[in-house]
Amino acid sequence: MPDRVRSWLKIHTARREQKKAERFDAWCAHMDARIKEPFKNTYRYYCPPATLFIVLFFCLRDYYHGWARLGFSFLNISIFFEDWQARGDWIWLDAAITLLSLIVQILAVVFVVKAIGVIVRVGHYRAKYVRQTAGYMKREHSICLIGPPGSGKSVSGGDIAVHVAERRWRDLQIKYATEKWRVPYYQRTGQTEKLEDFCALEESYLFFKQNEATAVPCLATSIGMKVGDRFTYKATPLFFTQHKRVAEYCVIFDDESGATKGSDTSKAASKRIKLFYRFVRHFGDFIIIMTEQNSAKNADYIRSCLDNNIYCYCQEWVMEPLRLGRKVGKLADKVIAQLQEEGAAEEETRGRLRRAKRLYYLNEYRKSIGFRRIRRKNEGNTERTTNVYKDSEETIILPSRPIFDYDDRTYRRLYKAAGQPIEMEIWDRLSFRAEDDFDKYEKYIIEKSPRAASSSKGHGEICGQEKDAA
Repeated sequence: MPDRVRSWLKIHTARREQKKAERFDAWCAHMDARIKEPFKNTYRYYCPPATLFIVLFFCLRDYYHGWARLGFSFLNISIFFEDWQARGDWIWLDAAITLLSLIVQILAVVFVVKAIGVIVRVGHYRAKYVRQTAGYMKREHSICLIGPPGSGKSVSGGDIAVHVAERRWRDLQIKYATEKWRVPYYQRTGQTEKLEDFCALEESYLFFKQNEATAVPCLATSIGMKVGDRFTYKATPLFFTQHKRVAEYCVIFDDESGATKGSDTSKAASKRIKLFYRFVRHFGDFIIIMTEQNSAKNADYIRSCLDNNIYCYCQEWVMEPLRLGRKVGKLADKVIAQLQEEGAAEEETRGRLRRAKRLYYLNEYRKSIGFRRIRRKNEGNTERTTNVYKDSEETIILPSRPIFDYDDRTYRRLYKAAGQPIEMEIWDRLSFRAEDDFDKYEKYIIEKSPRAASSSKGHGEICGQEKDAA
């Protein structure tokens, strides 16, 4: 092969690979934006195929032969050759074709009903979610979502916080706009308290407005959260101890509240933190949303002020895309199998990288399709025997992918053994021996308080002194 042809092929191959890489990069950028649209992805996955099937079903009806034949489609060719029935040698073929056509029509009707049901379910869940978000915390100022790990506490709590903060920001803007023009009247009539209230309101409004492009207004969270392209404000324990001022109309989402304000702090807590929960509405018309595994783990000064404890039983994936899941599973098997192969050519290495990226985006896209269904029970205020919310159960619907971004393993860096090498022993027997006795780990499990340790040490010193004296 001449050198000119060889160089031309080399350049052509490089250009083709470059265009292929550019198209793949564009697809990746498109998927980056698409996986953040859970409702649209659900519509995209279910509604177009179902709608197309319904349209084709009605377009292929046998309208030519009138209403008597409307249940058949043009696939039933025997209806165009009715003279076959007059000939005895064609009667079995006619019967076979008619039976096959009838089976096809029955299956078509079944799939049309399923297609209509899919479209109705998608619209029903979407409408239920919209109605549900409109009624978030209309009567409450503080709630706590409780339940075991993975029951949907943080997801539902974050969803409530985002929507309530959006409503509170709108309320703050309306309040500021309607109160601003009354300032001259307050000054003229000497209403100093009204002027002080407006100053606090104006300061909060201007603070949120100044940072609106980069931060979500009226939303402070104890864990990192991102809504769209904006992060939330950082809620620290200094909020609750009144060492940091919080803007008015703020929604505070306190995930795992018992970690810093647990029941062990009930007696030793300062007066500042107790007053914050007691006057949560008076101090700044705040709204507090908490999560904890058990309501008893919160301090008593929190439990006594809660409007409602909501126990989350479990969450399940509704309308999971099983067909796409099978496709992702097959692609995952290929990617896993290629992990064991070594020494591949450069072109094959690029192909593996593209395949791995494709697997990532398809899997993330799959997770954004469908809805979460969370069953939960309202327990009311556990410090009181009667409550308007008590013992009422409900089911809420959320998008399969939350409308906000957060790390579902936020606390993993608090793992005490994170910096150590992995030490996991392998069993070589099925029975216990003396070296496997768990009693030797008791010193690691039971942690003595400093007071108990000092008292035991002092007792030992006294006993030792008495023994020496004897």
